[in-house]
Amino acid sequence: MRFMNRILIGMITICCIVSFKPDTEVLAHTDPQLEVMEKALLQQLRPVIVKSLREIYKESFQQYNCEQVLSINERFTTTKNKDKAIRVDAIHGGQYFEILVGICRPDGTRIEMLLKNDSVDAQFYLVTYRLK
Repeated sequence: MRFMNRILIGMITICCIVSFKPDTEVLAHTDPQLEVMEKALLQQLRPVIVKSLREIYKESFQQYNCEQVLSINERFTTTKNKDKAIRVDAIHGGQYFEILVGICRPDGTRIEMLLKNDSVDAQFYLVTYRLK
C-alpha cells in the first residue's frame, strides 16, 4: 500500500510539472522590455533595411511590414597571423554582430536579411538575403 501511494504521489507530481511548465517561446514574445528593445533595434536598422530592399527590388518606395529580429550573433575577430585580421574598428575591440532580420512583403513574400557590422565604421550592411 505504501508503495502504491509513493507511485501515485510521484505520478501526480510529474503531471503537475508537465502541465504547468511555462512555454519559454510564449514568455519571450510577451516580455514587454524585450519587445521594446527589438523595436528600438529595428528602428536603428531601418535605413539599412530600406536601402537593401531598394537594391533587391529596384523600387523607389519600399513596402514591407511584420519585421522582426530572428537572431543576433556576437562575433570576434581572430587572426592566424598576427598581422592579418578582419578590418574592424579598434574602438569596438574586434567585436561585431550578425543580425538576421525577417520581413514580409505585401505580396506575401518573406525575406530574411543577414546584416553585419564588421566594417571599419561599424555600420550595418546587407551580407545576404533569402526569399521564402
